Amino acid sequence: MKKNIKIKKFHPKAKIPVYYEDAAGMDFYATRKTWIVKHWTENGIIEKEVLELTSGSIIIGIKYYLGVGVQLPKNCALQIMPRSSIYKKDLILSNSPGLIDPDYRGEISAIFKFLVPISYSAEDYTIFSHDATDEVKYYQTLEENIDAPAVCQGMIVDFHRAVFEEVDELEKTKRGTGGFGSSDGSAVIPGTNKSL
Repeated sequence: MKKNIKIKKFHPKAKIPVYYEDAAGMDFYATRKTWIVKHWTENGIIEKEVLELTSGSIIIGIKYYLGVGVQLPKNCALQIMPRSSIYKKDLILSNSPGLIDPDYRGEISAIFKFLVPISYSAEDYTIFSHDATDEVKYYQTLEENIDAPAVCQGMIVDFHRAVFEEVDELEKTKRGTGGFGSSDGSAVIPGTNKSL
C-alpha cells in the first residue's frame, strides 16, 4: 500500500528519498554535515557541534542534515534507521531507530557516533580505527560532493495511540514477570515438541 507524503527541500542540493525495487526502506541522502566533538573546559568535558575541525578535537560523531522535511498523515510516523552497509564503518546511529512524529515540520537529521573516538590534528590523524579515518577524510569534502552518499534509511509506519485503563491486576500468563532472557530455551520448533 502506498501513501502520499508531502516533502519539502530545505537545501538546494537535497535529494528526495529513493526506494529501490521492493525495499521497505527508502534511502536518505546527506546534504551537509557537522562534527560532534568533545572539548575540555574549566567546568569539565562538553560536547559541541562544529563545522570545522581544529587540532586537538576529539571527534565522537557526525551529524548529517538530510535536506528534507515531511508532512506525515495522522497516525503515521517515519522511522530513521542505519543502512545495512553500516557494518563496514565504525559508526552507529545514536538513537536507533530515530522517530519522526507527524507534527514535526523541520529538517530531518541523523547523528552517528564513532565506536572509537578519534583524536584529530591538522597534520595527521591519531586514530584507533582505519575505517573511521577513511570516514573522516571522505566526509570532509561532503559539501563539494554533488553525488552525496545515502547515509541512512527510513520507513513509514502506522501507529495506534493508547487509551490506558488502570486495573488492580494484570491477566496472568505462563511467563509472568520473567524479564530479560527469561524465555531463552522455551521456544519450540513448529510442529514438534522440541525446544530450540
